[in-house]
Amino acid sequence: MSGIHLHDHAHPQPHAHLASDVPAWIAGADARVKLATALAMVVIAVSTPPESFMAAACYFSMLGLLAIWSRISPHVIVTRLAAVVPFVALIALFVPFLPDPSGGAASFGVGALRVHRAGLVVFWNVLWKAVFGVLTLSLLTWTTPFERILRALEDLRTPAVLVMLTSFTYRYAFVLADEVLRMRRARDSRGWEGRTLAQARTIGQMIAMLFLRSYERAERIHLAMLARGYEGRPPRLTRAPLRLLDPAVAAGIVALFLVFRLGVR
Repeated sequence: MSGIHLHDHAHPQPHAHLASDVPAWIAGADARVKLATALAMVVIAVSTPPESFMAAACYFSMLGLLAIWSRISPHVIVTRLAAVVPFVALIALFVPFLPDPSGGAASFGVGALRVHRAGLVVFWNVLWKAVFGVLTLSLLTWTTPFERILRALEDLRTPAVLVMLTSFTYRYAFVLADEVLRMRRARDSRGWEGRTLAQARTIGQMIAMLFLRSYERAERIHLAMLARGYEGRPPRLTRAPLRLLDPAVAAGIVALFLVFRLGVR
């Protein structure tokens, strides 16, 4: 298979900022090294005990330095945190009110409404690790084009099916978003206000129509892939040479995180 080239109203490249905003030495770093480093940072942070507040502060300080060096836009950070953190906080919001099964943790409150210290620790643990994961992923995607991340996943022996699904999900999420916008304009142009229960039926019809259009689009894409020689696996991309500086810098960052993990309480 020589390659697959599909053009289905592709969205403009979301990584146009890389050419000017991100320093060349960061943007040019090997995507495999950056992906492995980000994974190691997340694993180290997730394995940190909840009571290691100073270690968490050191992790975020390192992320702050990396964000400054990468010149990541504050708007990007706020937008991505706003998309994930509220859901995590909502899920963990009621944990502080659950009684400690061991009965040994302190609590405070009035009557039956009491906040337990063990629950607060769990809430803090879940929240800061979720924020850390989002910030790490934001740094990775800000400094690395998505195509290079996919290539890194292939080089790291990620199953080809997962790489292909991730590629199509990323590419056609923008197409589906444009489709939703067109459907909303058509709905609003017909006087939809959404003030009555009867008009809520329109939302269900829109969701069903979007599903049908997505299914039809997937069928067309699959037929186009078969016509271009698709054999069940993505085309193998050329592997970029590995610079010796990239693993050295990555090893230094991971070593610092390990020092924070093991030596800071």
